[in-house]
Amino acid sequence: MILVLAMTWGWSISGGGTPFTANVAIAAQKFGQTGFTVAMKWNGMFLALMLAVATMAAASGMVWLGG
Repeated sequence: MILVLAMTWGWSISGGGTPFTANVAIAAQKFGQTGFTVAMKWNGMFLALMLAVATMAAASGMVWLGG
């Protein structure tokens, strides 16, 4: 279960922050902005929230596992 959570969190965090997805690339071209700017406007808050959740989950898992 921990492996599944780690993989899905990693996938969602990297997907949320990347400027290389198709919808971000199309919007960036349409609005004349960089892909990074568009990605951070759309997904910046989600990325920050998921990083905080993943950090808290990892910290609580270390406490729970005795590490």
